[in-house]
Order: sequence, then structure tokens, then C-alpha cells
Amino acid sequence: MDGNPTLRRGHGSDPNHPRSSSHRPRVSVHSYHEPYVPQNIVRGQERARQREDRGADPTLYVLQEVLSHMQQQQNQATKNHRADPPDFLKSVLMMQSLKTNSYKGEVDTFKADAWLQNLEKNFAAIRCIEEYKKDISVYYLE
Repeated sequence: MDGNPTLRRGHGSDPNHPRSSSHRPRVSVHSYHEPYVPQNIVRGQERARQREDRGADPTLYVLQEVLSHMQQQQNQATKNHRADPPDFLKSVLMMQSLKTNSYKGEVDTFKADAWLQNLEKNFAAIRCIEEYKKDISVYYLE
């Protein structure tokens, strides 16, 4: 060595040496992210703590939360479900494409029976549901 006891050769005096105390990997404070927790879970945990403070059974709380969640899902599904008007329109258009006969109100029972049979045959062909049959039949009365 040089005779100066304070200067040593080795990794302690070299700041770029991997074992040097000044050469440590730096971890950014901003690189750590809190895990995302959905708000309904946070609220549920808060309610659980409140109930535990009051002495409520945690099992009952969990059951209540599950039932509440199921009710919310059912309500959402009900809001999203609409009646299917295209089915009726589709049935009407299919009846037209089958050239369904119109009934002109004649007194001849044979013509009335033939019209009714034609109507029923076409309803069967398009697999028309009962709720639509009366409304569609009215369109074929003249």
C-alpha cells in the first residue's frame, strides 16, 4: 500500500465496485403500486368491521353480502332484458312470404275452412307462438 492507512485498495474505496456500499441498486419509490381492490370489497370489509364491533356474527354478514350481490345481479339482468318485438315482426314477414291467403268475409263455409286451414298450415310452418296467432290472423281478414 502507499503508506497512508486511510486509503485502501479494495472494493471499499471504489464506488463503482459491486460490493461497495455506495453501489447499491436504487429502487424508485414510485415503482411500487398498491394492489387494486374493488370498492364493493372495501365497503364490505368496512361493514364487516362495523358489525364485529357491534358483536354481529361474521357468518351472517357474509351470507347477507352474498344475497345482496345475487339480488344486484338479478336486478341488472332484469334491466337488460327487453321484450323481443322482432320475433313478432319476423313471424308477420314469414307469413307474407308464404303467400298466406286473405279471407274476404264470404258466406261460403268451404272458402272459410280453406282459409283457416291455410292459416294454420302456415303458422305451423313458421312455428308461430300462440300469443301472435290472433294478431297475425287479423291482418288476413278483409
